[in-house]
Amino acid sequence: ETPQGAAAHRGCREILEYMVLKGVCPDVFMMAALAMTDHLRWAIQRRPSLANARGGHGIHVLNHAADRATADLLLAHDADPNYPTYEAWDWTPMHEAAADGRVDILGALCDYGGRVDGGSLSHGYATEPLHGAARNGHADAVRWLLANGAGADAIGKGGPFEGRTVRDVARENGHDAVLHALDAWRPGTST
Repeated sequence: ETPQGAAAHRGCREILEYMVLKGVCPDVFMMAALAMTDHLRWAIQRRPSLANARGGHGIHVLNHAADRATADLLLAHDADPNYPTYEAWDWTPMHEAAADGRVDILGALCDYGGRVDGGSLSHGYATEPLHGAARNGHADAVRWLLANGAGADAIGKGGPFEGRTVRDVARENGHDAVLHALDAWRPGTST
């Protein structure tokens, strides 16, 4: 992984801007993280496969999108919102957006077919985007996911999610606001 790739994936805007100032030529990951949509559009028009580029650790360019407009641009050029970026956990760009509390990006991904249920089941277990949002205490993302069809009873697969429900993950990480959102949610309603 390059320094600019790491900064882009973590959304370190100040570091990326400093790199550009010092002459680093932005790649598609930096363009996505800096919301350089015109530059990104130009790059993708010349090389359409860049809409599904994978950077360090196989991380999809969608995971770098700084805003809804950037995500929409990538998705309109056939970026796959369900592309497995970390197969050990069945992790996709939907999971990453949920884990980061990015409701705007979740909306874009869902509009283009992103699955709120995570999209796969391995032996009856699936780590849903909801698990990531619960682990990091993003109650707004939890509410959005529940209102858009996520199931709160899935049992997680892999790493910190193995064998745990969303409620287990929230409780273990001390996220009372997430527990409250789960308690307040009823199917067919929004919280």
